[in-house]
Amino acid sequence: MLAKTAPDVRPDRSLGTAPSQSNAPLPVTVASSRRDVLNALRLVHDSYCDAGLIEPNESGCRVLPQHTLPTTDILVALCRGEVASTLSLVRDSHFGVPLESVFPEFIEQRRLAGVPFAEVSCLADRRSDRHRSGGLLSSLMAFTAQFAVQTGVDELMITVHPRHAKFYQRRLGFEMLCDDVRNYGAVRGNPAVLLMLDLPALQAMASPAHRRLFVEQVFGLHAMQRPPYSDALAAELAWLAGEQSPEWTGRIEPTGLDEEPVILPFEPQRQLAG
Repeated sequence: MLAKTAPDVRPDRSLGTAPSQSNAPLPVTVASSRRDVLNALRLVHDSYCDAGLIEPNESGCRVLPQHTLPTTDILVALCRGEVASTLSLVRDSHFGVPLESVFPEFIEQRRLAGVPFAEVSCLADRRSDRHRSGGLLSSLMAFTAQFAVQTGVDELMITVHPRHAKFYQRRLGFEMLCDDVRNYGAVRGNPAVLLMLDLPALQAMASPAHRRLFVEQVFGLHAMQRPPYSDALAAELAWLAGEQSPEWTGRIEPTGLDEEPVILPFEPQRQLAG
């Protein structure tokens, strides 16, 4: 088990006013620093625990085996310099993608057809009020779509609770891939539906979803660069993933550590005034 050496750095959800509705994009980027990466994964852990989707763990981070690979990027939306929303863009690899444990046939179809795809996973937001957090989510999804296109992804796949599906369909242009509602074991058997966003098709049409994702906010290529993780951070992620997914033992690359790492304290997120 992980030693409890890290401070309790729970993300503060008490963000104040809603972000500006101007056309200037909110700061969104690919997390690369230890602070941003771990704060993003702590945010996912706490949000999922609050929603009853997972049991808490001692590290306070939600780390998938795919997070140990360079094919997965952690994207973060920032509010006053703090991680306010996050998601993970998981491209296909020898570890596969998380949702294929629930909808394997749809992933296999894309592999056989040679379609470049990625899963949108580990989506979390610091604010419980979905109306106030809508601006950050829209910015994060716009960045995700543009980043996916720049990295050669044609289709974005996501599993959501059935009651959230219409938001993704109406606002972001996702399509339901099947009518099945399946139980997702990794989140305590909660119901899930499978959605897909065809990026080339969306770019070819003048739709509200196209405007939201590709026109209203345009992100520079500099924000889409992610230097490799430091060796120390890569080792931490590999250790955490192995602890949380023991069935993957032997498949996650060795960390080079002979014993459990000491998870050093990292700078907590500031209290944000209203």
